[in-house]
This record gives sequence, C-alpha cells and structure tokens, in this order.
Amino acid sequence: MAPLKVAVFDGVEIDVLRQTASSLPGTVPIEYVAVPGSFGKQQQPELREAMKGFGGAVVRSNTQFHGALDELPDLKFIGRAGIGVDSIDVSRASKNGVFVFYAPDSNSASVAEMVFGQLSELERKIGWQHAELARGANEKSVKKSALGAELYQKSTGIIGVGNIGAKVASVGLGYGMQVQLFDAIKPETEITALISTELRKRGLVVADESRVAVQRSLDGVLANSDYVTVHVPKLDNTMGLIGRDQLEKMRKNAVLINDSREGIVDEAAVKEALDAGRLRGYITDVLKENSPLHGHQKVLVTAHTGGNTKEAQVKAARMIGESIAEYVQSGGKAIRRSYNYPSMDASLTQAYDLTRIMGAFATQYIAGIGRTIKSMRVDASGLVSYDPMALKMAAAAGSALVQNRLNGRGDLPALGLLESDGIKVYAAELKGARPGIAPQISLTYGLDDGTSILFSGQSEPTENGEKIYFLKTIGTFSGRGIRLMPTCYVLAEHQDIRGQIGHVGTAIGNHGMNIAQFELMQGNDGNNLIACSIGKPSDISGLLGKIQADTGLGSKALFINLATYKP
Repeated sequence: MAPLKVAVFDGVEIDVLRQTASSLPGTVPIEYVAVPGSFGKQQQPELREAMKGFGGAVVRSNTQFHGALDELPDLKFIGRAGIGVDSIDVSRASKNGVFVFYAPDSNSASVAEMVFGQLSELERKIGWQHAELARGANEKSVKKSALGAELYQKSTGIIGVGNIGAKVASVGLGYGMQVQLFDAIKPETEITALISTELRKRGLVVADESRVAVQRSLDGVLANSDYVTVHVPKLDNTMGLIGRDQLEKMRKNAVLINDSREGIVDEAAVKEALDAGRLRGYITDVLKENSPLHGHQKVLVTAHTGGNTKEAQVKAARMIGESIAEYVQSGGKAIRRSYNYPSMDASLTQAYDLTRIMGAFATQYIAGIGRTIKSMRVDASGLVSYDPMALKMAAAAGSALVQNRLNGRGDLPALGLLESDGIKVYAAELKGARPGIAPQISLTYGLDDGTSILFSGQSEPTENGEKIYFLKTIGTFSGRGIRLMPTCYVLAEHQDIRGQIGHVGTAIGNHGMNIAQFELMQGNDGNNLIACSIGKPSDISGLLGKIQADTGLGSKALFINLATYKP
C-alpha cells in the first residue's frame, strides 16, 4: 500500500511527526513532506496547488484552510499543531468530510506561565527597569519610580476553566492568591475536579478552601477580582464577551488580561475604561492590528507568544502525530482529538448510537408514507456537551439520507450533503445531565407538505451492561417503545377495533415469517400502530399488500429494513 502523503506547513517539527509514527507497533504508511512558505486566507488558489498529491496537512496558524477545502477532494484531514482552530473553516471542512485534528492542552502550561510573567512585568516594571539602567540611568532614580505591588493574597478571576484556565488557577494558588472561577458550560463539580488535578500535578495542596470560589455568573467574577484573565475559545457567543457593561462591573483599579483571541474583549471599551481611570491596566497577547490601544501607556502587549515555547511546539507536534498515525493505521476508524468529530464517553456513545439508528428508522418511515424531508432538528437530554458534539449527533441522524454518498468517511460529510440537497439541519444544544438518567433523543422532521413529525427514543442498559434502544414516539403514536436493532420491521396503522392485530399476525405467518417482537403504540386520534420485528421476507410488496387487504388499511402498512445497520 502506497503511503499517505502529508504536507507539513509553517515549520511544524517534522522529525517529531515521523518519530511519533515510527513509535507505534506495526507499519504506519505515512510520508511527511515539508512544504515551504505559508498560505493565508487570501492565498487559497496557491494553497490548492501546493496541496496537489497530498491526502493530509499539518499546520500552525499561518497557513489557513478556507475556500481551498472545496477543491481538495483527496484531503482527508488537517492537523492543527496548537489549540486554536480559527485558521481553519471547520464547518467547510466538515461538509467536505475533512477531519480537523488539534492539540488541546499542548501549550496550556506555556500560556499560564505567560500570564504571570505579564503580571509580574506590569506590577514590577522589570522590562522598564532594565531599559532605563541599560541606557545609563541612575539606579536610585529608577528604584524610586519602580514601586511595585505583590500578587500574594490578591484575587484573580478566571473566565473559562479549560486546560489553560485550570493551570492559571493552580499557578495563582501557588503564588498565594485567591482565585475566582467562572465557566459558562462546566458544572461546579467538574471545575473543582480540574483544579484539584492541576494542583496534584504541581505537588500543591490548598489548605484553605476559601481561596477557591466558583462563581455562578460572569458578574460574580468581575466584582470580586483584582485581576481578571480571559481564557475562552473564539466562538460566535464569545465575541465581545467583555464589553462596556462588563468593564463597569469590575473592581475599580482592577487589571484585565486577554491572552485568548482578539475580538473577545472590546478594545474601544477598554480604552474608555483606562482613560477614565476605572481600569488600572490592560494586558494582552492578541491586540488587533488597528487597535485604539496601540501605544497606550496603561497597556502591556506581547506578540501572541503565549504558547510560543519549544516545549509547547514539540508537544503539539507529538499530539497531532499520534492522531494522524492512529487514523492512518486504523484505516480511518480511529478518530482522536478531532475538533469537528469529537470523541465520546460512554453516555455520549449511547446517545450517538441511538440517534443514528433512530435516523435510519425515521428516514424509511417518512419515505414509506410518501413524504419528503425538508428539515431536521436534533434535541437531546441526559447529557452535556458543546457545539461540535451537537453537530456530530445531527450528522448521525442525517447519515441515513445520504448513506450512498458518504464514501467511507463515516457520518462527517452528512451535514454538507444534506445542505446541498436543500435540507436544513438544526442541532440543538445538548443539556440536562442527571446521574443515572439515560440519554433521550428527539428528532423532528419538517416535511414537504408543511407538517412535521416527531420521533423520540431512549437508551436503557440491561443487567449485563448491554445497551438497548427504544423508539418511544412516532408522530402521534407512543407506547413502551419499539426495540431498535439490526432487523426488519412491519408497521401497520389500524383502527382500534377487534381483529386487526390478528389479521396482521396471520398475514406475516402465512408468508412463512416469525414475529420476534411485537409492540402496540397508541395514537391520540383513535388509531393504533402495530410494530412487528421479523426476518427479511422474500416478497415485501406481497406481504404489505396482504396486510392491507386483510385489514382494510389502504396504504398504511410499511416495511422498515435495519438489518444492515451497524452501530
């Protein structure tokens, strides 16, 4: 088998990538090739040419993948050697079936150390002192102007408690500071567990638990912190997160730090607060190119170097190398550290498998009643996740509609194919985790006649740990649930009158079929729905015709084939 050629841009450590591949057992057929130069957003035609003959790419932030993604049919993945993926059009990558690997936690220690280096510089004027003495200034005069402030026993507020935020908290506690924590997604138990893990890694124990406070709101952090540092990803709902209203809620003479991404803090509002004396200082590693804060005396700016350490770059290359090697060695089945196709814990796996088999069932049911799908919405309860996971669930539900066009790339390209077919997909936020509650999934399909139909299901564990899946609702029908598994089903809608169930059973028996399971679902219009799981009959139309003739059901007998479904 010819090795997969992978283009390596932006000086990513190609030796580390190669060593990582060679360290796995067996042979990993990958050929890494260094490509000179970098290609920004305006150089997509040149990037397309540079990518000819390559099935994968590894980049930092200088080379960006946007429009070129639509013209690279052989591209299987992009490895982003870092934690941010805003240099890649992730939505476009997903539509084209391209996995985006990234390296979470690769530079979190570097960024956390940067935060306190910046704070030390602000409070102790270390760089200024050096510059003054280097030009020959009098030591006493420099000392007189360099009166500093301690970080010890001050309060630092951390917005966003991921890998970086947790490390910032542990370093701050090591300085003897109090920490105020806020995360819009994570529950308090998860936040405190993250902090405890980071402290153990550093060999630290916080004897006074009052030094760690998890705030329930952003305002709580702003009002109780001498320093506020922001560590959130660049998303639609985080742009402008800190604006005029938030700055007014901060302590007077507080310091704001933004080492995450530009745009998350409103720099014009920061200038107003600095000029008015409400904010004592602003520290940033991500100042905008035409920022109103350029040259401001109360602003400390660095050149987006928070994660720019040798250790972080090597770690990122190693993590990306592991993801790529496992992907290639498994024939594309092992997906680890993918931003647009996230890995799943046990509860998410249950929900994903349930969503996928429900989507396969619903698609055939809707086709059987003679309707066409125009939109699809996925809702879930009993689990907590984030946008990429919600999109993955939507792809799972929609994959049955485009199964013959997925080309062996799993469900990833499904959303793009559905969009090109004119089907709108809505992926609801996944919320509502409760211990011991099995995931519940609802799929709502908008149809071509302007109506909609709901399918809802739930996964339940058995005593031996096996997961079983039940379809609880089909439109107006509901019941204990049809057990969903790789088999065939006959569905027959009928009026709630004597003899109908017997007619259906007799028709199936006369076709030489056994009924493995039977379920009756009641409707709210006086009709019922019989669901029988059977083997695949040799004469499907004959069986359905017989059921319809014997029961007078007209066209309301359907056949659903899940025999080839693989979870």
